[in-house]
Amino acid sequence: MLLSGLTFEMMTIFSLILLTAILFVSEVVRIDIVASCILLLLGMTNLVPKAQLFSGFSSDAVISLIGVMIVGAGLEKSGIMLTVARWIAVLGGDSEKRIRLLLMGFGGILAGILRSVGSVALFLPVVTRISRRTGLSKAQFLMPLGYCAILGSTLTMVGTGPLIILNSVLEVHWRDIMDTPIEPFGLLDVLPVGVVMLIVGILYFGLFSRFFLPKVNEKPFTPGSNTEHFVKTYDVGGGAYELRVLSNSPLVGMELRDVEDILDPSIAVVGLKIGNQYWMPPLRVDVIQSGMVIAVLGNRELINDFAQAQGLRLSSCLSAFIERLNPAVSGLCEVVLPPGSDLIGEDFSTLHMRREHGVQVLAINRAGKTYRQDELSSLTLKPGDTLGIFCEWERIIALEKDPDFVVVTSDFPHESYRRDKAIPALTCSVLGIALVLAGVLALPIGLLLSVMGMVFTKVLTIDEAYAAVSWRTVFLFAGMLPLGIAMQETGADAWLISKLMNGIDGLSVTAILAIIAVFTSVLTLFLSNVGVTVLLIPLALKLALYVGGDPRLFVLTVAIAASNSFIIPTHQANALIVGPGHYSSKDFLRAGIGMTLLYLLVILLVVPYIV
Repeated sequence: MLLSGLTFEMMTIFSLILLTAILFVSEVVRIDIVASCILLLLGMTNLVPKAQLFSGFSSDAVISLIGVMIVGAGLEKSGIMLTVARWIAVLGGDSEKRIRLLLMGFGGILAGILRSVGSVALFLPVVTRISRRTGLSKAQFLMPLGYCAILGSTLTMVGTGPLIILNSVLEVHWRDIMDTPIEPFGLLDVLPVGVVMLIVGILYFGLFSRFFLPKVNEKPFTPGSNTEHFVKTYDVGGGAYELRVLSNSPLVGMELRDVEDILDPSIAVVGLKIGNQYWMPPLRVDVIQSGMVIAVLGNRELINDFAQAQGLRLSSCLSAFIERLNPAVSGLCEVVLPPGSDLIGEDFSTLHMRREHGVQVLAINRAGKTYRQDELSSLTLKPGDTLGIFCEWERIIALEKDPDFVVVTSDFPHESYRRDKAIPALTCSVLGIALVLAGVLALPIGLLLSVMGMVFTKVLTIDEAYAAVSWRTVFLFAGMLPLGIAMQETGADAWLISKLMNGIDGLSVTAILAIIAVFTSVLTLFLSNVGVTVLLIPLALKLALYVGGDPRLFVLTVAIAASNSFIIPTHQANALIVGPGHYSSKDFLRAGIGMTLLYLLVILLVVPYIV
């Protein structure tokens, strides 16, 4: 009979699994709360020994998971990841194909370190900047980025949740089955799989993206959200443009102050660049040179007229200043002089705001009247004067601490990077990983070494380290691990395997692996990939022993297939890009079917050769 041998304890555990699946799919309750409730029920029903009930919290997998999150936060805080993102933006230029290729490549590689969600979160603002600058649709970049981040997360054993927990779950269940130890997976054992996955993904989008990526028009670039307010209040500013100085330009050899005298007052010069050297803000004594790039804010028609008259070439889009003029780095803001300011009664020309504070005052508004350019030099400052400023946000953050100014604008990013900690952050990360690869330290210890190194070198404070941890993910895993233990303790996994054997009797190991991969891929569309991994690894182990297959091959197939989530945006990395990319379910369906099939094919062709 189909249900013969089924005990009350087995029915209880299957009921809990069904309840978990229903709650995960319906999303009535958060998945971490579901996992915690399941943990509670397992304890109350005595289906798991008390000594193992909370083993998830003390497992190597949880320590590794926490370590990866904190190390990623340290690399981000030190500005290393921002630097990488800037390189991509500059190298990509305005070529859609080149930008997409760079995003897929770097996004996939970084996912092997930061996990797919961290990689996508890092590049989301980069894609937004590129889209604003070029007018290219974010939809052309975000789905390739999200998919390749998922693919690239299989490059290392710390790139995705299922791979992070694999060794820990494998050890727990193998110890209960066999007396002999089983070899754990090394940090880079899955590298060949990840490389092939990433190459396949890049080729997939390179060859077929025009058939399924939607076209969405984007708004043109503006240097911040308050541009209209500045144009209305100060009659200065507008769009951001670049002018290249030609060799025959009459401006060559002139100081910037002389150039500003012949400019329309509504146009502001906010940056100069020649070679690899930038001046932002530019000083009025700076000399214009042939080949120099001038960054300006203003009306495009007026700027174009000035360019034609003065031997300048107006660029079609930002290139040299793509990063320095993006809204995350610089923008327009307002600063008021309070009554107690020491600057009251001083001539504006004596302040040297560009040289001393690194900010450029475009205009001053006093009781509704605006003063610009030459009018500023003879202006005596009074309480309540409002300075319209353009600068990098790092400068305005410093100005906030100066009692002589009150910064009115608040909608700028207050996140500050510790760029002087880039070398310590990189050193700590590389040292920990190198010792793991050399076999000197286990993965969780190596990651903990990197974490403590970052704390002691002040890359991160201990509070920032705690804040970097997604405790939701930690509790999800810690709550789900005992569910797999309960299946083993009650004999539910052995009973299920015995029933499955009747259906797969006579099939080859490859065919059985294909069934496991497909079954895992279907489940992971609706359930947490970590939860699916925890549930299926004990079944995969028993199944491997029944058919005489390699247990490590079977469990690795489960762990990698658990990330095969492309058809619907249920994976966290894909969930991040749905809104910004304006994707529909049909978009994911069109792109995801092909990617899912290719993913399964790579598993079956590559995984057996690395185990």
